Order: sequence, then C-alpha cells, then structure tokens
Amino acid sequence: NEKLDFETRLRIFGYTQEDLKTLILPMCTSGKEAIGSMGTDTPLAVLSTKPQLLFNYFKQLFAQVTNPPLDGIREEIVTDTGLGIGSDFNIFDIVPDHCKKLKINNPIISNEDLDKIREVDHPDFKAVSVDALYDITKGLNGIEAALKAMVKEVSKAVTDGCNIVILSDRHVNKTYAPIPMLLACSYINTELSKLRQRSQFGIVIESAEPREPHHFACLFGYGASAINPYMINEIILDQVRQNVIKDISEEKAIENFNKA
Repeated sequence: NEKLDFETRLRIFGYTQEDLKTLILPMCTSGKEAIGSMGTDTPLAVLSTKPQLLFNYFKQLFAQVTNPPLDGIREEIVTDTGLGIGSDFNIFDIVPDHCKKLKINNPIISNEDLDKIREVDHPDFKAVSVDALYDITKGLNGIEAALKAMVKEVSKAVTDGCNIVILSDRHVNKTYAPIPMLLACSYINTELSKLRQRSQFGIVIESAEPREPHHFACLFGYGASAINPYMINEIILDQVRQNVIKDISEEKAIENFNKA
C-alpha cells in the first residue's frame, strides 16, 4: 500500500487553482468564508461535461429571503455548534446512559483531533475505521460491491460494541479509488437505519473531498457528526512552506479554516 504523493492526490480529488486561491486561502487567513457574488454562471453539475464532485449535484434552490444564517460565533449564547457523539438511547427513558457522549466543540476537526477520537481509551467509547474505497478494475459495479461490504463491516463492528465509525478515503492508491464520501456516508446512514443499528453509533468522516461549506453541510445533512478534511491540512502545510500563507502559523491557519 504505497502512499501517493501530494500532487497526485490533489488531482485524484479534483482540486483546482480556484479551490486553493479563492476558497481555502481566504478561509485560512481570515477565519471566514470569502464573499462572492450571488450569481454562479457554471453549468449545473447534471448538465456539465466535466467530472464533478457529488456535492455539486446538491444545490439549494434560490430562495428570495435575506435571513442571516444561524450564527454559532456571534450568537453563541443561543446557537451551539458543538455536539455529542456516541450511542443514542430511548429518549423516553430517563437513564444516565444518555450522558455518555464524546463532546466535540466544532464538528470540523483537525488531524490531531481525529487521532484522539481514533485512539480513544475509555470504557464507554470504541472507534473503528472503515475504508471508503473500491477496486478500480471493477468499475461502477465495484462501487456497489464496496458499499455493500462497508455496510457489513460497519454492522459487525457495531454489534461488537463500536459506537464511533470513521469512514476514510485516506488509503487511496493505484488499485483502490475513493468512493464519493457523500455517497458512502449517506449509504451507511440509510442502510444501518434499515438494520435498526443507526442510533448505536456516530459517523466521523476522514476525507480529502470536502473543502467548501456546502460540502460539509451536505455531509452533516446525510448523517455525519464530525468531519476531518485532512487534505486541507496538508494543503495549508504546503502553502505555509511555500510562503503563500504568511505571518500566520500552520496551526492557526487550520484553526481558522475549521472555524470558517
């Protein structure tokens, strides 16, 4: 399982110059999303001739309102972006088990935070990593087979007492390609609900795909509790080394991005 180099992985996950310059850089340096115009003149993903991230097929229809979004920073008294991850129990039973949750203050987590969750050493928590990859030689059928295999793997892990499932595309290589993370996350979310096991675990995403707020929102909407965009951390490290990001440490830049 050789590790692919940085540039190759950027290409695999479809990073563009625009992603690096107009999206990631402003979020790293200012801690908030760059302001752009309302209109977007790119073709809808479904009509585009270029390969698209799955996230791009999920666009909000234009709604003519100007409500500010819920704000966890300026309105933190009433809006909490933190969450608890672990098993859920019957909400009609008043039992202390409800409190056994791993508290995450910001659901966008750094590589270090993910390692803390992965290596958690506590009787109430057990994490498992599941690869969201498929065999390239098998084509589209390979994705379907891999998704079904993931369901079996997650189901068995949950039966064995795991209550945090990390879906990961980190081990991508020449033989195994990443399954679009939105597909993997939503499939696990839906199929484990059918197996009546979904409330027993939380989903953590370890993926190179998500890079803009819309991507994270889609993943949260389809069942994720926390997301580690590890490729962003590598890009930030690379940009700090190349002096593209100046006057700010790598840790601070990552923190800014996660906050944004």
